Amino acid sequence: MRRFLLIFVLALLSATQLCASIRWDAVRNWFDSADFSGSDTLYVVLPKQKYMAYVNTGLSNSLLNFKFVNNTLNPPVELSGNLRSKITQSVAVGLWYRGWGLSYSRDLSKHRDTEFMYTFYGKRYGVEFRVHNSRNHNGEFNDESDAIEVDVEPGQISQQLYLGNFYWVFNNKKFSLPAALSQTVIQRRSAGSWIAEINYYRSSIKPQFSDAGGVYPAIMVNANKISSSQLSLGGGYAYNYVFGSEHCLLHASVMPMISVWHRNRVYSPIDTSPLSQNFSVNGNAHLGFIYNHSRYVSGMSFIYNLEWVDLKSDLSILDSNWAGRVFIGVRF
Repeated sequence: MRRFLLIFVLALLSATQLCASIRWDAVRNWFDSADFSGSDTLYVVLPKQKYMAYVNTGLSNSLLNFKFVNNTLNPPVELSGNLRSKITQSVAVGLWYRGWGLSYSRDLSKHRDTEFMYTFYGKRYGVEFRVHNSRNHNGEFNDESDAIEVDVEPGQISQQLYLGNFYWVFNNKKFSLPAALSQTVIQRRSAGSWIAEINYYRSSIKPQFSDAGGVYPAIMVNANKISSSQLSLGGGYAYNYVFGSEHCLLHASVMPMISVWHRNRVYSPIDTSPLSQNFSVNGNAHLGFIYNHSRYVSGMSFIYNLEWVDLKSDLSILDSNWAGRVFIGVRF
């Protein structure tokens, strides 16, 4: 017991000395500035207000297509699925402190798709993490081998997406990506930059069919989950065009990427089957317009994401989505 108390006291003293040695003013200043020191203030400035709250609304839609062919089975299997979500309206709220932000989005459909996003946008680099839950897909499954076509209703397919992005801006003294993405920075003059990006994508698809009446193919009933994880490297170019006495900004960016690591699985009540792949490519494109007026910000944006996975087991998956939004924010 004495030995434990001695270790605890020594650890507490060490922690106290460490805290005393930290330059907390420097840490707080770095946190407040989001590491924008050294920027060319003729091109990029931080607003006087540190906080910004915003609300946005818009429309979104997604496509999820796949095709599976296996001629080694007896009889051969050939399945395809063409799924899409209805065009739905969503509402989101968010809060920013300099480059740090949290937001929550929920659509107004019957199945209430949701999205949570955490972001940090700095001068040189930034991080995004999103979790998206959807049960709004509908369409049809086709079993070519048995000539079966089955309609899929919303709620019978659920998809959970985990998306992570890390980016690095090369022309970080004159170009600001958060000026377009979060409006926590003000771009005063037009500039562009090459950007490197690391992307993590994980999709978990869960069919929720019952085999009542023997309507659905066995693979659709027995698969508990289809999971695909991808780590991709790539990059692209982004440009901010400033006009209207520094009040208006047009943004455009394109980021193609290729997978360098993957993990694909099909889960069933009996076992877990790994799936190797030939290649995977993905990317995103972003268009935006922002109007800055004193403490107030408004604008609109359009984002398109694409993920294409081609597996060696003759399974290919195409997952794409787009979203168009209008927003308004206030700095304080």
